[in-house]
Amino acid sequence: QPVSLVKYSNGGQYLAVVTGKVAQVFHCFSKTFASGSLTGESSRIMILCDHIAPITDLAFLKDDSQIVTSASDGSVYSWKVGAVTRDSEFVCKGIPATLVAVSK
Repeated sequence: QPVSLVKYSNGGQYLAVVTGKVAQVFHCFSKTFASGSLTGESSRIMILCDHIAPITDLAFLKDDSQIVTSASDGSVYSWKVGAVTRDSEFVCKGIPATLVAVSK
Protein backbone atom coordinates (compact mmCIF):
# COMPACT_ATOMS: atom_id res chain seq x y z
CA GLN A 1 0.00 0.00 0.00
CA PRO A 2 1.16 3.56 -0.63
CA VAL A 3 2.27 5.77 2.24
CA SER A 4 -0.58 8.10 3.23
CA LEU A 5 1.01 10.03 6.12
CA VAL A 6 4.49 10.68 7.54
CA LYS A 7 5.15 12.60 10.76
CA TYR A 8 8.17 13.28 12.93
CA SER A 9 7.83 13.43 16.70
CA ASN A 10 8.28 16.81 18.38
CA GLY A 11 11.83 15.93 19.47
CA GLY A 12 12.69 14.47 16.08
CA GLN A 13 13.76 11.07 17.41
CA TYR A 14 10.71 9.17 16.10
CA LEU A 15 9.24 8.92 12.61
CA ALA A 16 5.72 7.57 12.08
CA VAL A 17 4.75 6.20 8.67
CA VAL A 18 1.10 5.35 7.88
CA THR A 19 -0.01 2.99 5.13
CA GLY A 20 -3.76 2.44 5.17
CA LYS A 21 -4.82 0.93 8.51
CA VAL A 22 -1.29 0.47 9.85
CA ALA A 23 1.22 2.91 11.34
CA GLN A 24 4.85 2.04 11.95
CA VAL A 25 7.08 4.04 14.28
CA PHE A 26 10.84 4.16 13.81
CA HIS A 27 13.57 5.44 16.13
CA CYS A 28 15.66 7.72 13.92
CA PHE A 29 18.81 7.63 16.06
CA SER A 30 18.91 3.87 16.55
CA LYS A 31 20.12 1.87 13.54
CA THR A 32 20.26 -1.81 12.69
CA PHE A 33 22.98 -3.01 10.35
CA ALA A 34 22.94 -6.04 8.08
CA SER A 35 26.01 -8.24 8.17
CA GLY A 36 28.82 -6.58 6.22
CA SER A 37 26.81 -3.43 5.53
CA LEU A 38 28.06 0.07 6.28
CA THR A 39 24.60 1.64 6.02
CA GLY A 40 21.95 1.02 8.63
CA GLU A 41 18.19 1.24 8.77
CA SER A 42 16.22 3.08 11.43
CA SER A 43 14.97 0.65 14.06
CA ARG A 44 11.23 0.00 14.02
CA ILE A 45 9.94 0.26 17.59
CA MET A 46 6.17 -0.06 17.08
CA ILE A 47 3.54 -1.34 14.69
CA LEU A 48 0.10 0.16 15.35
CA CYS A 49 -2.38 -2.16 13.63
CA ASP A 50 -5.62 -2.05 15.67
CA HIS A 51 -7.59 0.24 13.34
CA ILE A 52 -10.15 -1.43 11.09
CA ALA A 53 -10.46 1.62 8.81
CA PRO A 54 -7.74 3.76 7.20
CA ILE A 55 -5.78 6.01 9.58
CA THR A 56 -6.51 9.66 8.81
CA ASP A 57 -4.12 11.44 11.19
CA LEU A 58 -1.48 10.88 13.84
CA ALA A 59 0.00 13.15 16.50
CA PHE A 60 2.66 12.86 19.18
CA LEU A 61 2.08 14.36 22.61
CA LYS A 62 4.35 17.31 23.37
CA ASP A 63 6.79 15.14 25.34
CA ASP A 64 6.65 12.34 22.72
CA SER A 65 5.54 9.80 25.33
CA GLN A 66 2.31 8.92 23.50
CA ILE A 67 0.88 8.77 19.99
CA VAL A 68 -2.76 9.45 19.12
CA THR A 69 -4.23 8.07 15.89
CA SER A 70 -7.60 8.70 14.23
CA ALA A 71 -9.37 6.71 11.53
CA SER A 72 -12.14 7.22 9.01
CA ASP A 73 -14.56 5.03 11.03
CA GLY A 74 -14.60 7.50 13.96
CA SER A 75 -12.05 5.71 16.16
CA VAL A 76 -9.33 7.54 18.06
CA TYR A 77 -6.65 5.47 19.81
CA SER A 78 -3.86 6.44 22.18
CA TRP A 79 -0.61 4.49 22.37
CA LYS A 80 2.35 4.73 24.76
CA VAL A 81 5.52 4.94 22.68
CA GLY A 82 7.21 1.54 22.70
CA ALA A 83 4.11 -0.36 23.90
CA VAL A 84 2.60 -3.27 21.98
CA THR A 85 -1.06 -2.49 22.73
CA ARG A 86 -3.09 0.70 22.74
CA ASP A 87 -3.47 2.65 25.97
CA SER A 88 -6.98 4.04 25.48
CA GLU A 89 -9.66 4.52 22.85
CA PHE A 90 -12.60 6.69 21.87
CA VAL A 91 -14.98 5.50 19.16
CA CYS A 92 -17.88 7.47 17.70
CA LYS A 93 -19.32 5.32 14.91
CA GLY A 94 -20.64 7.11 11.87
CA ILE A 95 -18.60 10.27 12.37
CA PRO A 96 -15.23 10.12 10.59
CA ALA A 97 -12.27 11.30 12.66
CA THR A 98 -10.11 13.20 10.21
CA LEU A 99 -7.66 15.17 12.38
CA VAL A 100 -5.99 14.75 15.77
CA ALA A 101 -5.04 17.65 18.03
CA VAL A 102 -3.28 17.14 21.36
CA SER A 103 -2.68 19.75 24.03
CA LYS A 104 -0.71 17.80 26.60
